[in-house]
This record gives sequence, structure tokens and C-alpha cells, in this order.
Amino acid sequence: QLSRLPMSFEANRGQTDRRVKFISRGSGYTLFLTPTEAVLSLRRGQAQSPSVLRMRLVGADPRSRVEGRDELTGKVNYFKGPGRGGNVESYSKVHYGGVYPGVDMVYYGRQRELEYDFIVAPGGDPGRIRLAFEGARRLSLDPDGDLVLETAAGQVRQRRPVAYQEIDGGRREVAADYVLQGRRRVGFRVGDYDPTRPLVIDPVIDYSTYLGGGQVDEGSDIVVDADGKIYVTGFTMSVNFPVSAGAYDTTCLRCANWGVDAYVTKIDPAQTGAASLVFSSFLGSATTGNTEGRAVAVDASNNVYVVGTTTARDFPTTANALQPTYQFMSANNSFLTKFDATGGSVLYSTYLEGNNVDEAADVTVDADDNVYVAGRTASTNFPVVNASQPNNAGMFDAFVMKLDHQGFNSYALLYSTYLGGINNDGASSLALDGSGNVYLTGTTQSADLAGTTQNEGFPVLNGFQPALSAGGDAFMTKLGPGPAGGASLLYSTYIGGSNHENSVVQSGGIAVDANNMAYVTGTTNSANFPLKTPWDSTLGYYDAFVTKIDASLAGNASLVYSTYLGGSALELGNDIAVDSQGRAYVTGTTQATDFPVTTCGSPDGPLSDGFIAVLDSAGSGLAFSTHLGGGGYETVNAIAVDALGTAYVTGNTDSANFPHPGAYQPTLGGLSPGSYFMDAFVTKLAPTCP
Repeated sequence: QLSRLPMSFEANRGQTDRRVKFISRGSGYTLFLTPTEAVLSLRRGQAQSPSVLRMRLVGADPRSRVEGRDELTGKVNYFKGPGRGGNVESYSKVHYGGVYPGVDMVYYGRQRELEYDFIVAPGGDPGRIRLAFEGARRLSLDPDGDLVLETAAGQVRQRRPVAYQEIDGGRREVAADYVLQGRRRVGFRVGDYDPTRPLVIDPVIDYSTYLGGGQVDEGSDIVVDADGKIYVTGFTMSVNFPVSAGAYDTTCLRCANWGVDAYVTKIDPAQTGAASLVFSSFLGSATTGNTEGRAVAVDASNNVYVVGTTTARDFPTTANALQPTYQFMSANNSFLTKFDATGGSVLYSTYLEGNNVDEAADVTVDADDNVYVAGRTASTNFPVVNASQPNNAGMFDAFVMKLDHQGFNSYALLYSTYLGGINNDGASSLALDGSGNVYLTGTTQSADLAGTTQNEGFPVLNGFQPALSAGGDAFMTKLGPGPAGGASLLYSTYIGGSNHENSVVQSGGIAVDANNMAYVTGTTNSANFPLKTPWDSTLGYYDAFVTKIDASLAGNASLVYSTYLGGSALELGNDIAVDSQGRAYVTGTTQATDFPVTTCGSPDGPLSDGFIAVLDSAGSGLAFSTHLGGGGYETVNAIAVDALGTAYVTGNTDSANFPHPGAYQPTLGGLSPGSYFMDAFVTKLAPTCP
């Protein structure tokens, strides 16, 4: 857990050499910053001495102003004997003013990703920026333009630089490359730009890749483990979808007949090209039925959990399954499958089904490897136990279940409950807090008739909005452990206005922070959507929304903030995550040319783009916002954020020019842009402005 903390830069108050201004400890290295160089002490292992790599600014002004910026709340304590010690302040950035005439430099970043940006003022010369490396055996540029440094401790890679200027409120890209200047020196080459405006040389996207074959592929969900490895699930129709040797299932028999299989893929973004694919496997039927992966989770041992839907009668299950055999002739059944950490074996796999349509939408795992699954069901005999609502109240109901880990990959159903009223209801996303409480969001069309005896209303309790507004609202529900390990309803509230929210059932996302605050996103076209201190108070057409709810146990659930997020065209709020500072990371799809973008974000493409937006902790402003896409159509379906604040997203694209630095798969696997065929994609992004 300590290795996942965000990078901080300590001011030197005597704890190291006096030439050092700031010191930082990252994952596998220690960084020392002096006025003219950065010194990395690279650790190779417990029994080996560190290797030292020095990056020096050639010809830089040694009198440049070096100062910490954005001071962090915590202090670092050193104790050096009686009467010695004290608190040392730390910062999230270190700013160098005037390293060259008209050129500033900023260090910031993450423990696995030290970042540094050059800001060239009008009249400054980017050609003066030169870096000399000592301690590297060899410098080279790979085919993607990344700078590769071979050291005694292994390979250090710096991504190809991205340069841009802010013009007319948007970001205009400027071509930029590294240039080798002898065996140990590197400079920058930039294309044509406006010398009367500032120029930023800024590597933002750390890793991005297509993921697909010759037909339709979609990325539905994404998660990242403690080591920064990425896990993706979705569905594919491509017989040549990339799979790995030794994976559980390397052949999609259904794809050959225009059928669909789920997949699960693990990627190491620290590697490039083929080396980045750790494993990739199909998951589905050998003969009949289609299977789609909807959500993925990973436990502390890096076992991988996938849920989704299948129409297959021969979906692969294990002997210890809760429901090992196909029982009911319904259009869709849910499934839960657990892979081992290598992707080569299935440890547990089961149907989750009743006598009608069942659709699992999300999965998560707690510290004891108990598994939680949520979705929607139209079944009247869906497996329920210790339920807060034991019966289906109408058409589709939401459901949530907890499978108790019994050891040796065995699970027992601890609780399972319906959640709904007389109309259509469905859960799209769930999250856990540290006490094992479950938070759900989704869509309901069931009016609040809780006072009747027919149990026709969506169950509401202690909510800030007790009644359905109109045709369909979003909802937030919190369930806690009840008697005998069952589920107990703690809070439940509608979230909506007089038109529609999440009009497609199963859309929207939820996240929970360490203070039990719930963050919900979705889609609305209600001009009277419940807002509170909104950053954006004006509805465009269909907008995403971001709503923060205090769902602590003291009193009723209440709004902390609630805001629209969008431009003048269509936006969909598909998923949300939250970092340790309480910033909400929202992702989805936009067709608006005026979707709000920060100065270091990417402007819109010609068609539909994905977006990634980060709201500050008060919900009062955008810390970062960007389009993500190329010349075709993109949707972003899911987002994950690690403890360092790095964002990971997945979705689908048909753009041949989708950005893909460091890619496992650098080209679109489907057919021409604008066609029906598309690829999934995986993008790792540092949403930080210098």
C-alpha cells in the first residue's frame, strides 16, 4: 500500500546532501533534485546496490529559482537523536523558474511515472533544451519515438513528448520529438508553432492501445491492480482477437459464425508492443449462445473476476458452482467467472439465473475475497437469501448479492435481494466502503408507493428525494449487513427531474470515498434536475450529471453538490471514480464541440468522442478535462483510478488515428473508419496540467 501513495517532493532541511533542493521516493527509486539535474537512485533488489542515473540540463542557469508548489497537508518527520528532528514540508510539484532564458520546468507525477514539463514563454527557444544522461549504458529511440535508457537496474523509458499551445480557448497540437545528440545527450525538435504564445512540452498520455480483431470488439469495464497492471473485459466477434499462449481459451468458435464471446485481457503498460500483453483469453460457449463480459474485478492475489450475460447452454462452469447447469430457457442469464492470476485456469464459474432474463452489470471483491454482484432480473425465482426484499415487485428489478468466500475457491450465497417496484428497475454499478456496506446506482421507473400494501414502489428510505419525478429517475441505495449476514436497507433515494435520467437501463456509475461519500454519474435531459452549488447549472441537450451524496450513518442522505457536465449536444455519463483527495473522475461520450475542456486537454474530433473530466473536491471547477478520440466514433464505457491519481479507461473506437503511444496493438484491427466494425481500446492517462 505504501508504494501506491502519490509522489511528494520533500524540501531538503538537512536530511540529505546540501546541494539537493528536494527529495522524493518513488516505486523502485529515490529522486534528488538539484538546481541543474535530477538524480535517480534505482533499486534493483534487496541484495543489490542501487544504480544511479543522472539527468542534467546542459547549459542551464544554476541560479534558476527552485520552489515547491501545491504544498501537501502531511509532514515528513525525521528523528536524528536527542534534540534533533522536526517536520519537513512536502509538495506535489517542484517548479524551476528560468532554467534557460524564457524556459521554465516543472517536476510532478506519480511513483511509477516521474513527469517533467518544459514551458517555453513567447520568445523562448525550445532548441536550447538539452538533456545529458550519466549512468545509462545506452540511449535509443524506439519506433514510437520513446526515449529508452538502458541502465544497470534495467530499462528506463520516457514517452515521446507531446507539445501544444493554447489558442482560442482550445489546445492546438505541435509536433514534437526527441533528438539524439551523441551517445549521452538528447534535445527536442518541435514543429511550426506561434512564437508569440507559450509552448508546453508535456507528455500526458502514458499508454494507449487498440485491442481487437477484424470485426466488432468492445471494452466494457476496466480495473487496475496495485502494481499498475490493467485488466479489461468486454465482448468480441473477432476470430483474430489477440489472445495469449497458455490462456484458458484461445479459440472463439462462436466468432466464426458471427457469434460473440466475452474476453478478459491483462496488460502491463510499463512494457511496449507485444511485451505488454500479459495474458488474454476468450470466455464463452463452444457450440451455442453468445456471451458478453460486462464488468471485471481483481483481488489482492491478482485473481480476476468477470461477470456478464450469456445465452449459452454450455457456458463453462465448475463443479463447485452455485448454479453449475443451465436451467431456464431465458434470453439472457448472468454468470460469474474467476480466473487465476495467470489467466490460464478458471477457479470458479457459475450461472446466476432464474426463470426469466437476468443481466449482471457489475462486480467487486472485498479484502476477504467475498464477491459482490449487481444487475437486473425479470425472474420471479432468482436465487435470494437473507433478502431485504425477497420478491420481484413488478417487471425488471435490480438485484445485489454477496458470495461469501469459504476458502479453496468455494463460495456460499450469504445474501441476495431484489430491489425495485412495479415498473422497470435495474442496477448498473456498485461500490463498497470500508465497513462492507454496498452502494448501488441505476435506473428506476417505479413510483414511490411505499405506503400501499402491494409493495409496488421502489424502496426509498432516508433519501433527499423521496418520490419519482417522472418517467424514469436515477437512484442511489446503500445496503448494510443485516441479521444473519443478510442485507439491510440503510438509505435509498431517487435522483432526477421531470424528464428522463439514465433512459437506457443499466447506465451510470457510482464510487465511494474513504468518508463514505457517494459519487454518482449518469445522463439527464431534465431542466430541473436536482442541483446544489453546481459548477455547470445549464442543461445543454442531454448532459452528464455528477452528484455527490453524504451517505454517512449520521442522519439522512443529503446532497453535497450536484452539477450538469456537458455542452450543447449529447453527453452520456457512463462511469465515475474518486481519488484520495475527493476529486471525481467522470467518463463518457460527447457529441458537443463545446464540451468544456481545460487548457491542457485535447479538443473535439469531427464526430463522437469519449471524454475524461476531473472535478475538484468541492465540485466547483474542472481540474482537468479532455476529449479522447480520433477522426471517427468513440465511446468510453468505464474508468478506473489508482492510488496515484492515474486514470485508466476503456471503450470502443473506429478511428484509424486514435492516439496510441506505447501500444501493444498500434493499428485499428477492424475495417475502415465509419464502418460498423470497431476495436476496443485501453488508455492510461495522467490527468494533470502543469
